[in-house]
Amino acid sequence: MFVPFLYELRDRGVKVGAQEALSLAQALGLGLHKGTLDGFYEVARALCVHREQDLDAFDRAFAHHFRGVPDDALALTDELLQWLEQPAAKRQLTELEKQILERLDLSQARERLRQRLLEQRERHDGGNRWVGTGGASPHGSAGTHPTGIKVGNAPGGAERWISRESGASATFDPT
Repeated sequence: MFVPFLYELRDRGVKVGAQEALSLAQALGLGLHKGTLDGFYEVARALCVHREQDLDAFDRAFAHHFRGVPDDALALTDELLQWLEQPAAKRQLTELEKQILERLDLSQARERLRQRLLEQRERHDGGNRWVGTGGASPHGSAGTHPTGIKVGNAPGGAERWISRESGASATFDPT
């Protein structure tokens, strides 16, 4: 049952030989795998992987051999991890947006935030108008807008105004 798996490990560069095969057979004979595939995974990984750099190759071989996970699915995972390591650059402001920001002051931003809060009726994520998270609106939290009033994660629940000129911020209590 596990001999073809050992050959697959070798094909993937994991150095396994007769010693690992005998140790694995002995461990199975003693019931160390607890009669489960997960138990076999743990025992085989402990006995067959001697170098840290072989851990991923072992996991791939096990997923392919016992779970039927094709190699192209594993390649997709690698591609996704690369995307996450290299996030997209933040959006650059257009000239019109820069001009509007130059004319905007803190009192206008506060008033616009109050108006949005009066109009808004539900939670909002993304977008560029409502108060929410992850959007391009100048009010909210965890968004991409370079200026505005941050709501929520500021210290003490206060609002935070981020200056467009210097990047400096000022915290104030709206109450």
